[in-house]
Order: sequence, then C-alpha cells, then structure tokens
Amino acid sequence: MTIHPILLACLLLPLSIAGCAGMSNATTAARGGIRPVTEAGASGADEWVQRWHAQAAPQDQEQEQDQVRKAAAAMLDGIRLYDNGDFEDAVARLSEPEIRSAPGPIRVEALKYIAFSHCVTKDLADCRLAFDTALAINPDFELGRGEGGHPMWGPVFDQAKAASEQVRARASLVHARERWRGQDPWRPW
Repeated sequence: MTIHPILLACLLLPLSIAGCAGMSNATTAARGGIRPVTEAGASGADEWVQRWHAQAAPQDQEQEQDQVRKAAAAMLDGIRLYDNGDFEDAVARLSEPEIRSAPGPIRVEALKYIAFSHCVTKDLADCRLAFDTALAINPDFELGRGEGGHPMWGPVFDQAKAASEQVRARASLVHARERWRGQDPWRPW
C-alpha cells in the first residue's frame, strides 16, 4: 500500500505543529518563564504606552490650558492697546510667539486686530496679508456685523475673502482631477 505524499503531509503537519508548540512551552519554562519579545508580542509595550499616556495626559492638558491662558491674555492686552489707539504696540503684542502658537480661534482674532491696525495706519499691504493669513487658518472667517462695512478695512477684507474663495475653488478642482486621474469614467464598475 502506497501513501500519497500530499495525504502524508496533511497528516503530519498538525502533529509537527503541536510538537513545536510543546517545545516552545518547554523552552519558556527553561528560561524561568520569561518569554522573548517576539513571543510576548506588542501587548506588553501597548500596556506601558497606555500607562504613560494615562499619567502624562493631565500634565499635557494643564500645560496646554496654561498656554491658551497666556495667549488669550496677550491677545486681550493687544486688543486693549488697539482700543487705546496704540496701533504699533498692538501689532507687536498681537504678533508674539505665544499667540502664534495658540489655537486657531485666538490666532484668527489676533490677526483680525492686526489687520485693523494696519488698515488704520494706511498700510494696506500688511492689512491684506493679515486677512489672508486669518482666512488661511479659518476659511469661513467673517467680520462682525459692525466691522464688515467699515470704509478702511471692509474693502480689503472683501478682496481677501474673494481671493480665498478662488483658491478654495481651485483646490477642490485639483482634488477632483487627482481623484479621477487614471480612472476610465466609461468603465462599468
């Protein structure tokens, strides 16, 4: 009687795998129960990462909140300088690194007052640049009801907003073109 080689392999494979598993347990026992990293897998590392995150998260949140408080205080100080008519100092205060590293809404508000300061001093190029930067951070940024129709910065903001919308429209067209590149629109799926 001849045994076909494939049948023999099918019979011996499970036996050899079971033997290797028993040998692995014997090797682990010989090492004093210490499994190598390849056997332990990433679950142990994941545990340590989760522990570290659990310990580090409150400190990071406190540091982040502290940075936001400092940026908000600097922004309010800059707005106070703007309200007092000290436009150069207002721009300097609103351009400080703590505000530049702040979350988006604080940066946008600071940039708005920087733009107002530049427009009041007839520096329309820097006024437009500040509005462009604010719109790059938040494309949906709009001036308030009393701010929008101002004769000094209203037209500059409208130009910046129109340019921002053109850039967004071009970007969406480029994105759509890239998405469809290499696809045959007539090919049935």
